[in-house]
Amino acid sequence: MRRTRAQGFGLCALVASGLAVLMGVSACQRRGAGVVGNPRVVVLGFDGLDPERLDALRADGKLPNIDALIEDGDYRPLETTLPVAAPVAWTSFSTGLTPAEHGVFGRMRRDPATYEVLDAVQSLGGPEMVLGFPLYGPTATSGAKGATFWERADEAGVRTVVLRVPYAFPPRSLEHGRSLCGVGVFDVAPGGGFVELRSTSGADSGEISGIEVDGWSAPPVPISFARNGPKVRISIGEREIFLEEGKWSELQGIVFDVSPFHSVAATIRVYVRSIEPEVRIYVSSPAVDPRHPERPISAPPEFASQLAMQVGLFEPLGAARSASAYEAEVVDEAGFVGHAGLALDWARRATLHEIDQRDAELVVSVFTETGDVLRLFGNDEADGLVEHAYRAVDRIIGDVRRHLPADTILFVVSTHGSDRFSRAVSLNAWLEREGFQTRTGTGGGLENVDWGRTRAYAIGSGQVYLNLAGRERDGIVAPGLEAQVLLEEISAGLRTLRYGATASPVVEEILRRGPEPLGPFDGNAAELVVSFAAGFGGAPDDAEGGAAGEVIASSALGGRGGHRGLGAAPERGLLLSSVPLAAGPVSVLDLAPTVLGELGVPVAAELPGRSLGPGQTKSGATGSWMR
Repeated sequence: MRRTRAQGFGLCALVASGLAVLMGVSACQRRGAGVVGNPRVVVLGFDGLDPERLDALRADGKLPNIDALIEDGDYRPLETTLPVAAPVAWTSFSTGLTPAEHGVFGRMRRDPATYEVLDAVQSLGGPEMVLGFPLYGPTATSGAKGATFWERADEAGVRTVVLRVPYAFPPRSLEHGRSLCGVGVFDVAPGGGFVELRSTSGADSGEISGIEVDGWSAPPVPISFARNGPKVRISIGEREIFLEEGKWSELQGIVFDVSPFHSVAATIRVYVRSIEPEVRIYVSSPAVDPRHPERPISAPPEFASQLAMQVGLFEPLGAARSASAYEAEVVDEAGFVGHAGLALDWARRATLHEIDQRDAELVVSVFTETGDVLRLFGNDEADGLVEHAYRAVDRIIGDVRRHLPADTILFVVSTHGSDRFSRAVSLNAWLEREGFQTRTGTGGGLENVDWGRTRAYAIGSGQVYLNLAGRERDGIVAPGLEAQVLLEEISAGLRTLRYGATASPVVEEILRRGPEPLGPFDGNAAELVVSFAAGFGGAPDDAEGGAAGEVIASSALGGRGGHRGLGAAPERGLLLSSVPLAAGPVSVLDLAPTVLGELGVPVAAELPGRSLGPGQTKSGATGSWMR
């Protein structure tokens, strides 16, 4: 589903007008009464920004607020984590620790005892039961280890507000502050659950599937629609809404009655993609209702509900669901961008609202919608969507600075960039073709692997593991010399991988895990991490251990943002500061000690990063788990 240039510029016009909230003057005003203190440090995070694009737009004079911030302070490219992945980078941002120290090496992890591919960021337990009925939904446990920098600040008595830091769920209690979780919050409907309805006659009906908890199922919610002049009348249960083409509804609350003792509150949005000649509507999968979550998504638990009342009802996952629907070609580009604008504007208003409370010395707020836009439209430079994302960031920075006193230190960080590629490489398909892996079927992830005849497998983007004897359940590769010879053989083969008539190299660099452990979770890392050459990236099938039909294929949507590996300049993040920074390279590991240092909190020796602020002296290695 490719967009013509004319359609793209039309979409930019829609963005510039219909989403003017992202570029306009803030609706929040600084409070004149009830002031109890000013923020000393504010950290704004934006997902997916990179120095190359920032520099190009600055050169064209399109980022005036960022220019003003740099003129007052500083700006550096930011070295990110290895491997390059959002869950890894944001967890290192939060904790100041390397992957070997916090334990997150990607979105998914494998259990070598079972070969099961699991969520690396969180694990869900069973529901609480009463007399055989579910009383509450599943419990959640974080997969990341180590204290966050805001927990360390809280322990030192610093009043703190944290908004939407990715992969920081479940929320951790703060004695002197409050936090709201963002991306990484559990789904009401795991695995999706969106509804698409289409009709050339102008009317149709369907249902939103009920929630199931431990064998107990809530009845589905009926939904129907009918063309009504220039609008569509949509009935959801007993409620009716009217929407024009290209419009999103407000968030609609629905309730699933799972058992006599347990109901699940959720929210949905409806989008009308077209009215003529065919009515097409999209109903998002049920999201956590922040007013009544099954499990807390904030600390204290009532903070999420308070924000919903004071700032407006919101979706904890932002625009992530409509991004998935766009990839499934159910929501069009205008629909996804419109939804991203709604989510980004709520996050902007919530950030300004919390700053204006004047009751926190540290405010941290992260905007993940930029990453969704850049991932999906990373190659579409000519259509202006990438530029608009950066200009929205620029406007948010300007709004925030206008709400801060002059002596507040502002850090703006993107923990990783987003490269562009048009060819997806399946390492599992390559391993199978070269005889390092044997599969008994084509579907799923690792369940179709013949482990008695498999020496290596891939999970995530570019991460290769050995089927090691004594570690994996059915491992056949002996540790030591045999494993080292195999790694050399795999590495040599990947370096010779070529594509097309020009025999372009597919792999740029391969790093191997070193023999000396760098943290308690070093043993969970892959033996090899592959960095792809420009134009190539990891195949989606590899993410959970699957294998694509082809080793190299056109990537989804004909070209998109993503990650290709270690040395790619566009995958570096960036750091902007309202104060000068210490000389030398800057790493994502430096954020935690820098913020703590500026707050006057002693920086723990266990943090490997260095403090960057004026007068700070702590220094440390920013090493990775690779060699």
